[in-house]
Amino acid sequence: MNNKVMCVQALACVAGSASFAWAGWTVTTAHPTGGAISRAHAAGGAGVGGRLELIATGTGISRAGFLPSSVTTWSDLTPAGACCGEILGVSGEDQVGWATFQLVDRSDAGIWRGTAASWISLHPAGMRYSVAYATDGVQQVGLATNASNRWRASLWTGTAASWVNLHPAIATESIAYGVHNGQQVGIVNIDGVGTRAVMWTGTAQSMIELAPSATWPSYAYAVHSGQQVGVVYGSNGARATVWNGTPASAVNLHPPRPAPYIDSHAFAVHNGKQVGYATTGQGPHAMLWSNTAASFVDLHELLPVDSFSNSYATGVWTDGSTIIVSGYGLANSVFADRAIVWTFAPDAPACDDIDFNNNGVFPEDQDVIDFFNVLSGSACGTCSDIDFNNNDVFPEDQDVIDFFAVLAGGNCV
Repeated sequence: MNNKVMCVQALACVAGSASFAWAGWTVTTAHPTGGAISRAHAAGGAGVGGRLELIATGTGISRAGFLPSSVTTWSDLTPAGACCGEILGVSGEDQVGWATFQLVDRSDAGIWRGTAASWISLHPAGMRYSVAYATDGVQQVGLATNASNRWRASLWTGTAASWVNLHPAIATESIAYGVHNGQQVGIVNIDGVGTRAVMWTGTAQSMIELAPSATWPSYAYAVHSGQQVGVVYGSNGARATVWNGTPASAVNLHPPRPAPYIDSHAFAVHNGKQVGYATTGQGPHAMLWSNTAASFVDLHELLPVDSFSNSYATGVWTDGSTIIVSGYGLANSVFADRAIVWTFAPDAPACDDIDFNNNGVFPEDQDVIDFFNVLSGSACGTCSDIDFNNNDVFPEDQDVIDFFAVLAGGNCV
């Protein structure tokens, strides 16, 4: 990538972390101070959540980590009384995942709102253990295991008492991985058939299959605004897939180049953006798509050269302009996983220069006079147009504010 421009800056309170910028993208290796391993599993507008292994609490002991978007320091949200935990889903102010309580020898699904003290257990009565994988801020989904240690797809609305067993009668096991706006997605295992991507709308009886093939396995991992994503296996291997509610709507997202991409998986979706990874001869590469295979962006190529041997994109959030992608990769310098956050922010439109009348003399009073004359509708053959900040909205107060900001030697506000 000859046109790659990199800049490195230390992030306060995040040991060994750096940011790299390329064509609107900023890539941050967001590894916490005192961390052995870190992985970012989910992204939202308020921050990213994941798994931390801290030297102080012991390598191999997972802690529930949350990195708010407004700060550069991870918070350990592992609740009091728990040895360990992990955040697997983020939406708005909510985080979901699991925590293990040694006193009762059980892992509980749970929900947080930014602090360890906010933990609410979602564990259903009578089940052995449980995990929450995703939330849309209203509902939570995951699994609970029964007395026979069989997985049961699970749905909650904020409390353990709200638990709904989504497990259909035709399946031996089931898991719900994603939820949004009344739709839940996941998998069922059916004897003699295998693993099938499915979708529910609040009850076990509502289950429909998304699997486009009756003979190959498929998985649905996430849903947002009527789109579902996952992976479909076939004779050519694994293919990242996006659906719009039916098997017939399946779109193969596998990057179209025959080499170097071998397999692909999609893990998350938000507002028409999908993320996951595609395997190359050198290892997995984090990927971003916009509804089609041809739209793929290989996020691994945005990482510093030779810094990571692999990478995975696990979560995505976008407001239609800014894109935040969570993930992790194996850092070559320490041979351990490091959390990664990719952020795309389009360049803001630049303001015009202060020589508004383009007479080569600036700054001068005549530029101010001509600006207001044009603002009021008067003609000026040599002047710039009145959309001073080039945001395609005019006339507006912000053009006046930005004109005087630039006149004073500043930048567009």
